[in-house]
Amino acid sequence: MHIAYCFDESYAEHAGTSVYSLLKNAARRDLLNIHLVSSALTEATQEKFRRLGAQFDIRFRHYDVAAISDSLSKLQNYQYVSNIGWTRLFLPLLLEDSIERVIYIDSDTVVLHDLSDLFHTELDQCPVGGVIDFSAQELQKRLGVGTYINSGVLLMDLSEWRKRNLTAELLDFALSNLKKFYFGDQCAINLYFEKNKKLLDSRWNTFCASGYSMTPGEISQAKILHFITGVKPWHSWFDHELEPLYWKFRQETPFKGSPVSPSNCDEAWKLARLKTKRGELQAAIDIYDRILKRFAGEPVDLDTKSP
Repeated sequence: MHIAYCFDESYAEHAGTSVYSLLKNAARRDLLNIHLVSSALTEATQEKFRRLGAQFDIRFRHYDVAAISDSLSKLQNYQYVSNIGWTRLFLPLLLEDSIERVIYIDSDTVVLHDLSDLFHTELDQCPVGGVIDFSAQELQKRLGVGTYINSGVLLMDLSEWRKRNLTAELLDFALSNLKKFYFGDQCAINLYFEKNKKLLDSRWNTFCASGYSMTPGEISQAKILHFITGVKPWHSWFDHELEPLYWKFRQETPFKGSPVSPSNCDEAWKLARLKTKRGELQAAIDIYDRILKRFAGEPVDLDTKSP
């Protein structure tokens, strides 16, 4: 079973957390082949991945995006989505030809279940499969497509991609239509494969967003939990009941750390509201005080770890 992640240094600790959750919940780790496509990782980060692999007696297969840097440089960043996301479209070229299919997983996820059933899902001759996106109705209207999938978890038929030269075809299509895209490669996939993509069960990419509640059924059925939007569980102002789940996994890895503090008044305001919601009134008052002082022109540090 082949699983791939694509990330850069800024998301390495989150990719490491997701990989750990994948390994922790795998029924047969000896059958896992984990492919890590990365950009400009520091030696310290590489050492942490070596230690992570040692925890489970597994070796990761590493790929550097330098081989496709020229192609990536022609593509655009979108909001909080960097062009590293486009790298998933190059997996048919980066991975060995003997690898016929792969599950691609975004780094802002945690895996809660063995993925064998997903890996062996029938794609019905479609090159790619994914789950209907959180904002599908809006994006379907904007792009004029019948269905819109989220590219955070994809099941890819690499043999079909190679046979039809789909990476090159899709790249040419993307470069000719960049102005139409709102979310980079995700929009490219949905437009290009408009009538040729398999819809997967939502449990394989269950969305979790700050400020949005989930039903008990959604939580219990989730196999992969995907933290969507720009506010993530490693941000101290992330407001969701499943935040501790991310930290449970991360603190068991070589990437253990602490939540990111606010860097501006908007983030600090969200954190203060969250503290109030949780009944931490004194902490909320302190944050509001810092915000007011910042508005008054005082050089106050919004970092809540600072005295």
